[in-house]
Amino acid sequence: MRLFTAIEIPETWRAAAARYQAELDSRFKVDLRFVQREQLHVTVRFLGEVAADRVDHLTQAVEAVSPLAVELALAPPGTFGSPSRTGVVWLGIRIDDGPASELLAAVDAAINGAGLIASDQPWRPHLTLARVRRQVGSTHRRAIAQAVSDLAPPEPNPMLARTVALYQSDLGNRAPHHKLLARSAVS
Repeated sequence: MRLFTAIEIPETWRAAAARYQAELDSRFKVDLRFVQREQLHVTVRFLGEVAADRVDHLTQAVEAVSPLAVELALAPPGTFGSPSRTGVVWLGIRIDDGPASELLAAVDAAINGAGLIASDQPWRPHLTLARVRRQVGSTHRRAIAQAVSDLAPPEPNPMLARTVALYQSDLGNRAPHHKLLARSAVS
């Protein structure tokens, strides 16, 4: 199964993301594949393919993560990749380094406790808004990157994350679909 851990987001964040998506859709509809509103989340750790015999252990480990109280806020949008190779459009997430480290440590401990190896990649919290279609050339990719950099920053709309969730990701034929498998304890 293809799995990831994530922070679930409030409706106010979904609405903010939808406004950015609508603005980009009006200019780059054929160049971008937008993430469906109900699928938006803040990925904490992407696990990729996990053997079926490890899923129950991972589910239990995520459910056992101690209650959280981590404040996150929306931040300016951006892209991944150099302008000519832009591949992903995202909305930034601001989180203090200390709480971010604690959150990652708790998630990584759950992953390691389930007999898997947690990623050592730095965490760049964001909401993926869209992916650039493969056939889009470098000129259009630069135009997308420039348009994103010209967007006004969002209202921060701070939220307090109290749980982390484990999802199964099904890429499907049309759009990815995420199924909730587990959620950590709530205080």
